[in-house]
Amino acid sequence: MEPSYVIRKATKGDCQQIVQLIKVTLRKELASFEKRKEHVKMTPEVLQRDGFGDHPYFHCLVAELPGATQDKATKSAEHTARDTGKVPDSKIIGYALYFSSYDTHNGRAVYLEDIYVCPDFRGQGIGTKMWKQVGKMALDNGCCRMRWAVLDWNKQAIEFYAKMGGWDVTNGKGYHLYQLDQADLAKLAQS
Repeated sequence: MEPSYVIRKATKGDCQQIVQLIKVTLRKELASFEKRKEHVKMTPEVLQRDGFGDHPYFHCLVAELPGATQDKATKSAEHTARDTGKVPDSKIIGYALYFSSYDTHNGRAVYLEDIYVCPDFRGQGIGTKMWKQVGKMALDNGCCRMRWAVLDWNKQAIEFYAKMGGWDVTNGKGYHLYQLDQADLAKLAQS
């Protein structure tokens, strides 16, 4: 049986729905799931500028239900309807956002920033299909690895990544991930 969804490259026109998934679904689901109440600052304009210009900072796949209108696809968008007063026209039910990185020992690499499927559509292989497409793209582009981060208590995601062949670099090599936020970057630049 053919899947009822299509995985394709995101277009500039998808940015509104991707941001809705980030702001609405992820804010409600993952902010509590990740035990934090971080304000999401992403806008469709920023996503369009950063992903669809002459030198994109990221690439994105989307999972879409072709031809669906006011059906199960929009049920996952009910969060959006409650928060914004409108249901999106198209049917994006998931996304995988990734970008190029570089390994000084081995060369080209890819970093998977987010992979997300709306709760009503999980368990249908959508995340797995997007995951595999990002991996294939990495190989096709000569990448030596794909990396991502996961919270240590997110057991469901950890099990998925292990099933897909991923291994914990923190345990295996002792690396720890650090970051500087924008305010810290400004302080650094002024010092």
